[in-house]
Amino acid sequence: MKRFRVFRAPLQRYDLGAPDGYGRRPVGFTSDDQNNIIASIAYSGPTAALAFYDRATDDFLLKDLNVSTGIQYPVFSNDLLWIPIPRTVNFLVYDTKKTASISDDTQYYLDQSNNLPANTISFAMDKSGDAW
Repeated sequence: MKRFRVFRAPLQRYDLGAPDGYGRRPVGFTSDDQNNIIASIAYSGPTAALAFYDRATDDFLLKDLNVSTGIQYPVFSNDLLWIPIPRTVNFLVYDTKKTASISDDTQYYLDQSNNLPANTISFAMDKSGDAW
């Protein structure tokens, strides 16, 4: 029988600074190979964003992605974040460069010019690193 640890501390509520209940809502969470928590944020003002949990401050750092449509659940694989952007049939590939700083991160876009199939709205990555 597997035992689970019960936490008795209250849950922390994180305020991402949204003026309403719609903006800056988390869409999905993932973690990297160093167990850092990363959230995709639907809208952070006029664009989508990523939120990186900062253990030192017990808060999230927001990185504006300059994507004017919503984004979906991020997947961490091969040291990169892979994030579908369904309304534009694009993928955002985000490189954290394995640092805690968001200022040195880079992002790339994949679309049909990079052989991304048309009407791609979701994906999964298996343990071998193959995307479906």
